Amino acid sequence: MQIAHLLAGGNDTIVQATVSGTFGAALKAHASVHADGAISVMMTNTNRNVAANVTVNVTGGAGAALGCVGARYAYTPVNTDQDGDIAYEPIFAASDGASVSVAVPQLSTVVVVFPKK
Repeated sequence: MQIAHLLAGGNDTIVQATVSGTFGAALKAHASVHADGAISVMMTNTNRNVAANVTVNVTGGAGAALGCVGARYAYTPVNTDQDGDIAYEPIFAASDGASVSVAVPQLSTVVVVFPKK
């Protein structure tokens, strides 16, 4: 519940998120635009053995850009079956403001949140 709250809350809009590349169906993605213009993307890696290193691309025309510094929240279970904590660290967008590289450990959920540029 805590990690889902970071994706979206009241008055936020869920938008389409797609995942492409070689990681396949083991990586699930969801995205939202917050009422204040911030952008959140939640990725869940269901693979038990392999971490995903992905690039999140933001599209949507003018105004759809990431602020330079955002937040990365990660929930990773302990020993794959016990509750873990949600860890926070800053994350930095690419200089074009349209993409960010994100590490998603195996059996974990990561949410990245960027303020409106």
